[in-house]
Amino acid sequence: MKLKLTYKNKRFSAIKHLSGTFDEFVIRYLGAILPVYENEVTAKTKEYSGRVTYSLEVKEKTLYTQFNDAWHLFYMDFKKITPKFTGADGNALKSIIKYLQSISATDQEALAIWKGVLNQWHLLDAFHKKNTDLKYINSRLNVIIDEIKRITGVGSDGSNSSTNEAAESFTY
Repeated sequence: MKLKLTYKNKRFSAIKHLSGTFDEFVIRYLGAILPVYENEVTAKTKEYSGRVTYSLEVKEKTLYTQFNDAWHLFYMDFKKITPKFTGADGNALKSIIKYLQSISATDQEALAIWKGVLNQWHLLDAFHKKNTDLKYINSRLNVIIDEIKRITGVGSDGSNSSTNEAAESFTY
């Protein structure tokens, strides 16, 4: 029998029957062979060696997910609370990604700029600093980037006019 398990945040979330017979025996012992946490797969592989085969299929994170993860980490670190994320926030993030892609050579460079903006957030003036909402960031992204460049001494060509450590972590 083949089953596909789905894990979200490294915890079991769903099971899908792909092929084979799903009988009473399987139903009775299924809980014992299924790893609850993704990191338990190795232990279960050893425990049921020769009787059950496990294979891990890991999907690459999309660019959107990487941007979203970076913002969530920033927000939780900066505000000490989990952010509320709505469809409007998702649209704002998509707009931020599109803009940063337009000023970058690669998607990874766009992501690096995004992380640089978030890493330097503490340098912004009090008004920008308190507005961590994605809709706000999207509407003021040019101003925010310009302010960070001005504060850190990073020129528009990416060169540093100072040896400030903060400037070295925000270049494009």
